[in-house]
Amino acid sequence: MEIRVGAGYRTVDDINEMIALMSAEFARSTALDHLVIAADWRQCRVLTPEVAERAVLMLSRSNPRVKRSAILHAREQSTSVLQVMRLAREAKLPHRRVFTETAEMRGWLEPVLNAEELARLDLLLRAPTSA
Repeated sequence: MEIRVGAGYRTVDDINEMIALMSAEFARSTALDHLVIAADWRQCRVLTPEVAERAVLMLSRSNPRVKRSAILHAREQSTSVLQVMRLAREAKLPHRRVFTETAEMRGWLEPVLNAEELARLDLLLRAPTSA
């Protein structure tokens, strides 16, 4: 599952919209599918306390079929990176990690992806970081 957060999460409604999109995607996948999530959060900035609280809820919801979940963030947004790392830790899901380097994220996801999925991941990772 590819997640592109083009404008960042600015409001609680932005998080609610992503929760709804993810729920719909989970419902569409078959019970036999093992899911891998690759999320591009490079446009995210520091979240307000309300948005951060809702993001923890989103990140803590886990579907048992998710093998790995990776969030890519922009290294130059250091305060936001630290915040997202804290939110991911608070979610307490060992299969979710935050990355600032595309090669590290690719290396962590590669063992659980087929060739087609890996090609899609490469496109996501090469996407421009500007909105």
